[in-house]
Amino acid sequence: MIPTPPPGNRSERLGRLLTLGRKQTSEAIGELVAALGDEDEQLRWLAALSLLGMGGSTVIATLQAFIAQAPSAVAREEAEKVLAKLTEEK
Repeated sequence: MIPTPPPGNRSERLGRLLTLGRKQTSEAIGELVAALGDEDEQLRWLAALSLLGMGGSTVIATLQAFIAQAPSAVAREEAEKVLAKLTEEK
């Protein structure tokens, strides 16, 4: 199961994403991937940037799983963009 984007107001979600971006755990990766579906475009951008910075097979696998069950077209498109950038760098 892929988690939902961080809850709370914009400021709380921003703080959570900044914290997650400094972690390299599978839970942090899952939450960052889920944040690609956030209603706020800037928070989606921050989540994508964090995932690009992390890279690696766990991020790629999580993005692939998320794309298959993304809750919205926006979330799926954001995940596809990040995945494309990660796989073209290989």
